[in-house]
Amino acid sequence: IPVVSADQLRLLIHGKRYAAEQEPKVWWGRDIMLKALMEKGLDVVVDQTNITRKRREPLVKLAEEYGFKAVAVVLKTDVETCKARAVETDQEDLLPVIEEFAEQFEPVTEDEGFEEIIYV
Repeated sequence: IPVVSADQLRLLIHGKRYAAEQEPKVWWGRDIMLKALMEKGLDVVVDQTNITRKRREPLVKLAEEYGFKAVAVVLKTDVETCKARAVETDQEDLLPVIEEFAEQFEPVTEDEGFEEIIYV
C-alpha cells in the first residue's frame, strides 16, 4: 500500500524537516499524490500527525469523494515516550513541538466520518 508522508514530502521539496514558507507546497503535493493514487483505485496510507478535527476533515472528505473507506489509526504514545525518543535520536528541537501537539490534540471520534478507528 502506498504511503504518503508530509514529512517525506518536506525533505523532497525543500530538504528540511520544516520550513513554514514551504508548507503550502507540501500540502499541495500531498493532495496531488493522494488524488493520483485514489484515481487509480489504490488504497493509501496517509502518514501524518493529524492532531485536530480540522486537520483530519479534508482527508475524510477526500476519501468520501473517491469512494474510499476512511480509517483512523491512532498511535497511543504518551508525551514522555515521545520526548524520550526525540532525545535518544538527537532531535531535541522537537521537544516544544511535542508539547504543543499534546496540548492541541483532539481525540478522534466516530462522528468525524471515519468508518473505523484503530488504536495501537
